[in-house]
Amino acid sequence: MASSRPPARRRQAELRWSVAADVLKAYRGEPEASRAELTKRLHLSSGTMTDLISRLDAGRLITETAAAPSGRGRPSTQLLPHPDGPLVLAADITAAGWRTAVAGVDGRLGELHSGSHDDYSPTSILDAVGAALSGYRRRYRHRISATSVSLAGTLSGTRVVQSAVLGWQQVELSSLGAGGPLLCNNDATLAGVAEARRGAARQARVSTHLMVRSGAGGGSCQDGDPILGATGASAEYGHLPFGRAPIRCSCGAVGCWDVELGARALARELALDLAGPVQEVTAVREWLAAQSPDAPAPELRAQAASLGRGLAGLINAVDPELVTISGLATDLRRLAPGDFADAFSQALMSYRRSCPPPVLDAELNEDGPLVGAVELALDQALSPAALSTWVGED
Repeated sequence: MASSRPPARRRQAELRWSVAADVLKAYRGEPEASRAELTKRLHLSSGTMTDLISRLDAGRLITETAAAPSGRGRPSTQLLPHPDGPLVLAADITAAGWRTAVAGVDGRLGELHSGSHDDYSPTSILDAVGAALSGYRRRYRHRISATSVSLAGTLSGTRVVQSAVLGWQQVELSSLGAGGPLLCNNDATLAGVAEARRGAARQARVSTHLMVRSGAGGGSCQDGDPILGATGASAEYGHLPFGRAPIRCSCGAVGCWDVELGARALARELALDLAGPVQEVTAVREWLAAQSPDAPAPELRAQAASLGRGLAGLINAVDPELVTISGLATDLRRLAPGDFADAFSQALMSYRRSCPPPVLDAELNEDGPLVGAVELALDQALSPAALSTWVGED
């Protein structure tokens, strides 16, 4: 709802909440941190932090309680989300099914629900996900501040431009917002956000993430924020022309990496007769489980080399401090390490070879897209403008 206050008054209200927003962002990054630790991290005086915590408590954002006894000395306190504080909703839609969650100002996933797809029609899937989200809204009503959706596909705003694994073209997701703020992003991009803020890349200023399932996707972050591009469809790494086979991709281009790397490509190379992306991933995981790094199959070696070559290309283009990988990518590197390492080194620019960015396994794995969706929803819900509205000072 638009504020009736003059713009100058609104700006003043937002300014009053700017430091509080910084406190909430720091708290979300490390929910276990004590008040003293947050005070030190934000370079605030103890008196200022005391005033801020009191204000956040009065604003139904954070509450402070006694922590469990830990021995001698002064009893410590623990910061917790206020029991009547703002919440955000998140949904993750993949080929295998959907998951939803609710989260408070600490960003922790709660009340998870999930379901499989009866079919892949947009109406069927969006009705199921929408019903789950409506259940949260009925329970929490005015506390829901934003909704964030992760989906395996290319998105622009709230529209799915195309999704190969779901078979969707030009599908609108705005119904999932139910009148409130709605954010929609690619699942691999959100997994990268999660790793940058809460996972293996949290110490890196610039990071790149690659997730391999049926195909390949990813995203890059700077200071924990995703680099989304002009229309929100940036980091379609699977559609870079890293593929060597002259096969037309579902996106319309020829030679996409997505066609060469992942379960779809392996199923094709192994001549597996499978019905869809879920079956492909399941069958390929079973095949990989039977492989040994001592004698990797030719198809596995080719996939590992493609992974290494492509990651080097991303490093040459994006210049990250650190790279994280998830899904089948971790198996490919583990099972054919020599092929990965050779292709990776050869494709790097020569000046990078002596000290390339580390390539680490992701920490959040399957939870990554959902955690990333929560993170971006909380960015909006806990901005100075949103906080001043929440407490009625806009």
